[in-house]
Parts: sequence; structure tokens; C-alpha cells
Amino acid sequence: MKILLINDDGIEAPGLWAAAEALRKVGELFVVAPEQEQSGVGASLTLHRSVAVRSVPVDQFLKEDV
Repeated sequence: MKILLINDDGIEAPGLWAAAEALRKVGELFVVAPEQEQSGVGASLTLHRSVAVRSVPVDQFLKEDV
């Protein structure tokens, strides 16, 4: 099963990675999040600049000792 986990609290949000830790055990996990917290900007538009996307392995953010 493929799982897409998204948030607007930023890539380093603790809740995002707590959910990721649980979900990676039940399927192929993909995480999408902004580099910085973006809560409350859901209606905003990006018109005059490009949106940068960077791929980072999920394991880079998960704790090794969990």
C-alpha cells in the first residue's frame, strides 16, 4: 500500500515524524511538507516565483533508536 502523509507545520514537526514512524510499518510512505511552518496559508497563491521541491529520504528524519 502507498501512503501519502502531508502537513503544513514544516518538515521538522514532531507530530509529522511520529505519524511517519507508525505509518512506514504498514506501507510505502511518502511525506510532503514545507521546509518551514506554513499553517494558515492554504488559500495563498504562488504566482511570480517557482516552487522549489527537494527529495529527502524519510529515514533521514526518523530516530534511529525508535
